[in-house]
Amino acid sequence: MSAEQPEKLFDIFLRRNLTNISFATTGLSQDAYDEVFQEFYRTLVVHREPRNIALICLYVPLLLVAFVGNLLVLVVVLPSRRMRNMTNCFMVNLAVADLLGRQIHCR
Repeated sequence: MSAEQPEKLFDIFLRRNLTNISFATTGLSQDAYDEVFQEFYRTLVVHREPRNIALICLYVPLLLVAFVGNLLVLVVVLPSRRMRNMTNCFMVNLAVADLLGRQIHCR
């Protein structure tokens, strides 16, 4: 698949799904819609540089391991009464804060 094919496929997909929009009701001409699509393609972020691909390949496993680790802390400490001491409650607090912080920063 060449570098231009995803953009062409996306363009075809959008144009087929936007055929229900009437140009008369929106007040925009076909040229205006073409300008919107061109602006969208210009600002579309595509990670093709080797540096970006390497960083993504390093960060994704790290984030998955951190997510699973935080969930394991919650699964081990919360159900067991014996595991609820002060240190483990602190660990649960850190795990919850890390999960919530990750949700906020990933958006």
